[in-house]
Amino acid sequence: MFTALTKDNKRISIEDAIPGDEYLCPICGNPVVVKAAKSDNVRTHFAHKRNTLCLDDWKHDMSDWHFEWQSKFPIESREIVVEKDGVVHRADILINDTVIEFQHSPISGEEFEARNSFYKSRGYRVVWLFDAADKMKIDDCFGLVWKRKTTLFSSMKTPIDGLFMQNYLPEKEDLLCISQVDSKEVFYHRTVYPILPENFLKEFGAIQNENVLSIQTIFEKTKEWVNAENRRKRELRDQQLRAAANATFNQMLRGKNNRRGHF
Repeated sequence: MFTALTKDNKRISIEDAIPGDEYLCPICGNPVVVKAAKSDNVRTHFAHKRNTLCLDDWKHDMSDWHFEWQSKFPIESREIVVEKDGVVHRADILINDTVIEFQHSPISGEEFEARNSFYKSRGYRVVWLFDAADKMKIDDCFGLVWKRKTTLFSSMKTPIDGLFMQNYLPEKEDLLCISQVDSKEVFYHRTVYPILPENFLKEFGAIQNENVLSIQTIFEKTKEWVNAENRRKRELRDQQLRAAANATFNQMLRGKNNRRGHF
């Protein structure tokens, strides 16, 4: 985990934690310590002491990508404890009644569905953002496809409110908003503006910058552009039809006049 509690019950990020100090797990209340502070391979994180039992049995991502996304949100919205009927879990982000889960490491379809159904049963909207680096490619026939056929979404029975993929091409920050899940092809919403991390943050309330578009606004502007383009095409087609009709009429008129002048 990247967020814990201090002894006076205040939330603290791993960025501000001091190795050697003692912190508490926000779920079970047991002590946790700073781990991997000097590691080059594992992200620094909070961990329970050995043989500690905790109600949260889901494994959580410890990648830099995961941490960087969480740290874009206010600390009061990170790793929030959600409970129902004695079952307790940590949402990566809980903000404005929306749970956002960041997924970098592999996850089974069963666990994916389990998280969806748990949070939806508590009345929350559920949004997923996957790190899709090296998992997709452009196919000449099909467009954007999975490099390997995926069964991740085959167990999904509970609808989610947003599915996004990031880093599907090298050196790209764009996010894809997936419109349809498939084991081979990747169907996504095409927009007039790229969906970037700042648009994602604006959509879900992490930033309030008026100069940044929300994803919904990008969709609305895309719809406006499509409608305007369709009108332009209709007008062009109507002009072409009128021009063709006028040309036919003029040709018929010339033929009629020619016949009148013929002896």
